[in-house]
Amino acid sequence: MVKKTVTMDTIAKLASVSKSTVSRALADSPNIGDKTKKKINDIISELGYTPNEIARSLASKKTKNIGLILPHDADAKFFSSVFFQGALSGITGVAAESDYDVLIPQKGLSEIEAIRRFIKGKKVDGFILMRSYLKDEAIDYLAFSDFPFVVIGSYKDEVKFFCVDSDTYGMAYQITNQLIAYGCRRIAILEAEPEEMHVYRKLQGYRDALFQAGISHRSDYI
Repeated sequence: MVKKTVTMDTIAKLASVSKSTVSRALADSPNIGDKTKKKINDIISELGYTPNEIARSLASKKTKNIGLILPHDADAKFFSSVFFQGALSGITGVAAESDYDVLIPQKGLSEIEAIRRFIKGKKVDGFILMRSYLKDEAIDYLAFSDFPFVVIGSYKDEVKFFCVDSDTYGMAYQITNQLIAYGCRRIAILEAEPEEMHVYRKLQGYRDALFQAGISHRSDYI
């Protein structure tokens, strides 16, 4: 005996509703009453129906994907770092809770190239940027395009977006003040890539602490 294929039309006929109502119920639309949703879900459970995720994404215009934009110069050291491993675990875990997948662009692309490729290919619903710069073409592009994104880090105050950041300014300020309290006057700070936003914030905190203590900062101490 050949088992009949269960489709959305089948569910709609058994529930005495339209196919669009079934689709909205599957998407948990607030416009569909709880009684109708329960009726549809009971039929789905009884028949063992599994929605076609590709068809659903086309209908809803949602890809159920998030693009994770890595630094263009990410190397083996970056991928093995505690920061990246922890961030990736958190991102993929929370994404999975909402049935989202995380896409990482191919190696070698700049951040802006990766973003443009994902948007052009309609591959993602939004982006997470792993790093920001003092002059960040990717952030400016996304803000101008009004495409959803969040940043691990911060950026210029005039560009409004959601971000997750640690208080790098405050940490550098407090640490420098602690050394000053110990009687230190010649204080160096070891940093690289000053065009990165989190490094810039650290240098601000370091310099402000020195200035308030009446100590001139020296470029050769950075």
